[in-house]
Amino acid sequence: MALLDRDYLLSLGQIDTELKTFLDTANLPSPNYDNLDDFMAIVEKSDAAAMAALGQPPLEVKQTELQYPTEDGSKMRAKLFQPLNPPKGGSPLIVMYHGGGFCIGNPEGEELTCNNFVQAFGAVCVSAAYRLVPKFKFPHAPKDAWDALKWAAANAKSWGADPSVGFVVGGTISWC
Repeated sequence: MALLDRDYLLSLGQIDTELKTFLDTANLPSPNYDNLDDFMAIVEKSDAAAMAALGQPPLEVKQTELQYPTEDGSKMRAKLFQPLNPPKGGSPLIVMYHGGGFCIGNPEGEELTCNNFVQAFGAVCVSAAYRLVPKFKFPHAPKDAWDALKWAAANAKSWGADPSVGFVVGGTISWC
């Protein structure tokens, strides 16, 4: 199996030559992490610009702001995306997690993807937040993500999702 082949796995660590050429010549500024407050302000400005570019949600997608409980009693934010006209065969459940290396991000980071899944597959999609470092130390983020997954599975039917039709967990990988 290729996924378990040592040489194949090691090859995944090699940067694509076209990407390397671009990165070497693009003169991109390096992120400055010296002041976390300044860095977070840049991230928030970038997030706001991305949301403005995204615009209004599609008419066929209902978006709802929710909260889910964590094991330690905290409440975390999640966004629920549902088809206004669910498919006759049932809606799969998709749980998405934003990228950001446990440092940055929010449920809106997966909004475009969730809207696309609802439109393409009639899915019910949940984008869940988790507590971020450095304010919350490891393992808060993965524990929160696990709590969100259990919560979504327990509430799927009330949202019109049928996990027997499909139950997908995904997200974006990005590092701060």
